[in-house]
Amino acid sequence: MPQKRTRRQHTTNKETFVTTTASKIALLACVSVLAASAQAQSSVTLSGSLDIGVFKGYQGGTQVGGISRSMFAFSGVEDLGGGLSATFKLASRFKLQDGQIEDPKSYFGAESTVGLKGSFGHVRLGRAMTALWQNDWHFDPWYNYDGIASPAWYLWHGNSAADPNYSSDGVSFSRLNNGIYYEAPTIGGFTGYVSAGLQKQVDDKHRSLSVALRYAYDQLSLLAAMERTPEDKRVTFVAAKYAIGPWQVMAAYDHEKLPQGDKNRSYTLSGQYTVGSMSYKLGYGRQQDYKANFFGASAVHAFSKRTNVYLSVGNQGKNLWGRDSSKTAYGVGLAHSF
Repeated sequence: MPQKRTRRQHTTNKETFVTTTASKIALLACVSVLAASAQAQSSVTLSGSLDIGVFKGYQGGTQVGGISRSMFAFSGVEDLGGGLSATFKLASRFKLQDGQIEDPKSYFGAESTVGLKGSFGHVRLGRAMTALWQNDWHFDPWYNYDGIASPAWYLWHGNSAADPNYSSDGVSFSRLNNGIYYEAPTIGGFTGYVSAGLQKQVDDKHRSLSVALRYAYDQLSLLAAMERTPEDKRVTFVAAKYAIGPWQVMAAYDHEKLPQGDKNRSYTLSGQYTVGSMSYKLGYGRQQDYKANFFGASAVHAFSKRTNVYLSVGNQGKNLWGRDSSKTAYGVGLAHSF
């Protein structure tokens, strides 16, 4: 049975990133250029999210850190006339507890793209999430972003790195370097997505290819997606979400097939109930080929549309990704978006 590769080590990695004086100057220069160019753009937006908490993780020990990711992004749109627009996005993830960039190999590891948008859809070039990863998070109450309670975080596509050649010492699971990304116009509630790797490394069997078809109308959302990684690992993913009043119910099935014929199949079923300023989330996942379960729950109090405090609890069952015992994690976090 395949073992999950290192994927999102949750704030326990002891990586150290030392920023040189030259690097600081380069980053400041980049930000200055973005600010100066704002007058030439139709619009430039700074957005992001900040998350930090106190928690006991699955590896043990109490610590201060992000239960979810912290990030910021510069994005811009310029009207070129004739229904055509130029777009860009530069996004970076970082650790709020110490200010370090999460990905020490690049300033804008979360996304760095430039594109054109028109009646034909939206085409981008650069580094970004594949079509699969760009859409799957809609079908998890935690947006595939909570390192304690989200079943999606621990179960979906865990063997299949979108970019196994990202660096000599690590892979990139959801993002692809040297890629092209296309989002089709929405027709009748259906939107198509395609992403492809433009560069093939020596050891690659294929170029990366990912396709997704998403349907959204009224209270119903559906997704079907397939991805083939450079290592010839193949993912099939289907999901559904239905919202009625204060309730949201979500279900997903993830099927990984590895080159040697091994399979990794998982099911998730989650729900969210919102009343007033409180939201309650509950999720269950089953890793079928390991015969292992995952449970997660959260309670969220919203002080405003942008700021909330939350409690998250999760349990990884015995045999999850081959572990020999069950583990429980819990924590309290504060999140702010801007």
